Amino acid sequence: MAWSTMVEIQRSRVQTTALLNEAIAGITQRPGRAVLTALGTVIGIAVLIAILGLTSSASVQVSKAFSLVEATEVRVTQEVTSIGSRIDALAFPLNAGDRAKAITGVRNAGLRWHLQQSVSNPPSTRTIELPFAASAGFLETAGATYSQGRGFDTGHEERTARVAVMGIGAANDLGISDISRSPAVIIGGAWFTVIGIIDDTQRLPELLSAVVVPMTTAHVLWHDPMPEMQVDLVVDVEPGAGPIVGQQLPLAMSATHPNRFSVTLPPDPTSLRETVDAQLSGLFLVLAVVCLVVGMVGIANTTVVAVMERTGEIGLRRAMGALPRHIAAQFLVEASVLGALGGLTGTSIGVVTVVIACSVLGWTAVISPLLVILGPLVGLVAGAVAGIYPSLRAASLEPVDALRS
Repeated sequence: MAWSTMVEIQRSRVQTTALLNEAIAGITQRPGRAVLTALGTVIGIAVLIAILGLTSSASVQVSKAFSLVEATEVRVTQEVTSIGSRIDALAFPLNAGDRAKAITGVRNAGLRWHLQQSVSNPPSTRTIELPFAASAGFLETAGATYSQGRGFDTGHEERTARVAVMGIGAANDLGISDISRSPAVIIGGAWFTVIGIIDDTQRLPELLSAVVVPMTTAHVLWHDPMPEMQVDLVVDVEPGAGPIVGQQLPLAMSATHPNRFSVTLPPDPTSLRETVDAQLSGLFLVLAVVCLVVGMVGIANTTVVAVMERTGEIGLRRAMGALPRHIAAQFLVEASVLGALGGLTGTSIGVVTVVIACSVLGWTAVISPLLVILGPLVGLVAGAVAGIYPSLRAASLEPVDALRS
């Protein structure tokens, strides 16, 4: 009885190194299948690392862009009331930009309103409906740059000059590609000479598809902005000065009726960044997990096929004394090794993808060292989980039945 127990103990003992060698041998005997089996995990881990890395890098860029533009922009709008329909009843003073710039912390400011006028370019039949009346300070506040010509200035405003500046999109729509010969457009029945084409802005991208004329010129010509039209003052402030400046702007516009104005302050940068990070990470993490699950299904499916093809080998091992748990351990280790190799390869591909993408976009690549460490571990766990069912199936084969097949 003692001898039988000793024999059983000796038969049930398998060294870890031997088990690992058997698993590697089983993988290397079919290298093509092993590569295809691990490919799903490689893709899943690569997508996971690349997405998380790009999300982190993109979040940094979003934070930078927000800090440079959104955190320094304050807007003042006119509340719609029954104050009449003529421009003389407009709550904003025509020198609203100068009043705003007198406040400490304000770098620039400009007033604009949407004109209910059409713009055409005879003899072409093309017409657009996006004209603005604005102060010279508005174009400066928007950070407009010009591919041709320049913007109008305070001199144009003082003379109520009939000049216009248009965005590159509006210029293309109206068929204006060269302003060297001073082309003219018709706005609300009046002729305006085009003196500049905007090709980019730091803020207010809608200017790229608009036509802008001096505010004083619009005041003289039309006198009829309706109360429901959009009128706003855009203010460029020093970083961090938005809340303080926002409190003073309504009083600067009208000491007697500050309630006619509403102020929109920039959102808190910390909460905005956290919101963007959470949304991007959550969305892309789901996509990465889906890819990883596909890889796990591939490992499980291929491992089941391998069990079916190696039933003779399994029967021989059982006949030589291997216990069911030894067979299960061998196939489980094989699946785990494939998963770990796939995770290591996928991590490398993901890191390279992040670095190349950020280099092309001019971003700073941000990759957490924890991701590089967790990538192979996730692959190992994914392979082990995927190999549980096939290994149990292999362990359940009886020696006699396996040898017959």
